[in-house]
Amino acid sequence: MSSAPTEKLRMQLSPDGRRVQVVIEPCAEIALSSTDILEQLKIMGYGDWAVLQDAVAKLPKLFTSAREATLADIAEKRDAEMTLNVTNDELTAHLTLSPPQGGARVTEADVLALLSRHNVTYGIVPAVIAAAVATQTADQVVVAQGTLPVDGEDARFESQLPEITDRRPKENPDGSVDYREIGMFFTVKPDTPVLRKIPLTIGTAGTSVTGKIIPATPGRDLPFSAPLSGVKFDTGDNNLLLSAIGGQAVMIEHGVRVEPVIELKEVDLTSGNIDFDGTVNVGGDVVAGLRIRTTGDIFVAGTVEGATLEAGGNIKVNKGVIGRGELRQDDSTHGAGLARLKAEGSVQARFVENAIIEARGDVIIDELLAHCEVTAEGTLVVGKDKAKKGHILGGSITAVRGIKALVIGSAAGIRTKLEAGISRSLRKDLDQARETIIVKCAERDKLAALLKRAAQLPPELAARARATLVKTELEIKNLNAQRDALQQQLGQDINARITISMRAHEGTTVLLGEKTLAIDHEHGPGTFTLNDGEIVFTPH
Repeated sequence: MSSAPTEKLRMQLSPDGRRVQVVIEPCAEIALSSTDILEQLKIMGYGDWAVLQDAVAKLPKLFTSAREATLADIAEKRDAEMTLNVTNDELTAHLTLSPPQGGARVTEADVLALLSRHNVTYGIVPAVIAAAVATQTADQVVVAQGTLPVDGEDARFESQLPEITDRRPKENPDGSVDYREIGMFFTVKPDTPVLRKIPLTIGTAGTSVTGKIIPATPGRDLPFSAPLSGVKFDTGDNNLLLSAIGGQAVMIEHGVRVEPVIELKEVDLTSGNIDFDGTVNVGGDVVAGLRIRTTGDIFVAGTVEGATLEAGGNIKVNKGVIGRGELRQDDSTHGAGLARLKAEGSVQARFVENAIIEARGDVIIDELLAHCEVTAEGTLVVGKDKAKKGHILGGSITAVRGIKALVIGSAAGIRTKLEAGISRSLRKDLDQARETIIVKCAERDKLAALLKRAAQLPPELAARARATLVKTELEIKNLNAQRDALQQQLGQDINARITISMRAHEGTTVLLGEKTLAIDHEHGPGTFTLNDGEIVFTPH
C-alpha cells in the first residue's frame, strides 16, 4: 500500500468526541481503498472503535466525486451494552454483555444497578458478575439464582421389627415384585414397639430472584388405620404403636395388627379341627380329613395331606401339600381326598399335588404343581430363580396377573390348562353391574313415561314418582361408573403373560383374556402374550 493516499486523508473527531470523521475535499487524483481507511484509523488510535462499514465503502467514490469540502462519519465510539433477562418463574436472571468499542466499560456497579432496576435482590452471584466485567462479555450467564421450594414429605410408617410379616405386595427397587417374600412367622411379647409413624414435614419455602417467597407444598398426613387390634399407643408418644398382647405382628396398610397365635405340634385326630381368631403355627404335619380355619395366617412346618386350610391372611407350608384322588369326578364334582387351601393373601409351598388352591394374592410353589386346580388373583410362580425344578403338570391353573414356570405340561401330553388375564371375580362383578344397569334403566323409562301424564296423576303420586326417578338416575350414574372402573381393571389384566423358562409341552392349552391357544408342539423358553387380539409366543 502506498503512503500517498493516507497522507492526504484528514480525520477529525466530531464535536461530541464520539465519532471519527473524514474531511472530504475535491481530490479526484486520490484513489482510496477501504483497507487504506481502516489502516489509517488504527494509526490514529481509533482501531477499536466501531467502524461504519457502509460509510467506509462509499468513501472512495465520495473522494472522486466531491465538488466541495464535506465531512463523512466512518467510525463511532460505542459503550459496552448489557441486558438482563429474568425468567417467567423469576427463578433465574441471565446477563448478556457486549464489549465496548472505544467507549465506556461496564463496571460491577453498573451490573448491580441493572439488577436493581429489575428488582433482582436475591441469589446474586458476585463471582459470575466479576468474571463478566473482567472480560466485558457474557452470553446469557446466570447472575442471580433463586431457590426452588422443597415440598414436604408425606407421613410414613416404619416397622420397628425387621422380621415383621407384611401382607402387602413387596416391590423391589426396580419396580418388580418379589413374589417369594410373603413374610415369616414372627411373634412379639406385650409392650414391644411394633410400628412408628414418621410425621409429615411442611417442606421448605423457596425464594425468587426478586425476593418473593415461593411456598412449599406440605406433605400429606396419613392417619393410622382403624381399628387396629392387638396394639396400643405408647403413653408418651402418640406416633408409636406397642403390642398390647403377645402374638404375631402383621403389617397392614397404614398400620399393624398383633394377632393371637396358637402353637400346635400337629393337627391330627388328637387336636381335631382348628377354628381360631388369629394365627396358627403348626410345628409338624396336618393330616388328611382335618381343617384349619383362621382369621390370620397359617404356618405349617411339615406336610399338609388331604386337609383343608382357610386363612384370612397367608398360608405357608414349608414342605408339601399332598391330596388324594382325581380333581374332578364323573359328575364334575371335586374328589373327596383332595387337599384344599384358601387364602385371602398368598399361598406358598415347596410342592403341591392333587389340591384345590384359591388365593386373593399370589401362589408361590418352589418345585412342583401337579394335578391341581388353582385360582389366584395375583401371579402364579412355580420354580425358584436359577433352579432346575419348577414344573406345572396337569390340572387347571388361573392366575389373573400372569404365570411363570420352568416347564408346563409333559412329554406324555398330560392335559394342562393355563389361563391368565381375566379375573373371574371381576368378570362376575362386571356382569352383575351390567345386568343391574339394564334393570334400572327399564325402571327409569317406566317412571319417565308415567311422569309424562303427571297432570293426570294425584299430586302425592307424581311427587313420589319424581323422587324415585331422581334416585334411579343417580343409581344408574353410580353403576355406570362402577362398570367403567371394572372394565378398565379388566383391560389392565389383558397385559398378563405366561412365561416359560425351559419348555412348554404339547397338550397344554394357553388362555389369555378371551383367546385360546392349543400347543401342538414343544416350545422352548419364551413368553405367551396377547398381541392385536391373538396369542403370540416370543422365544427368549
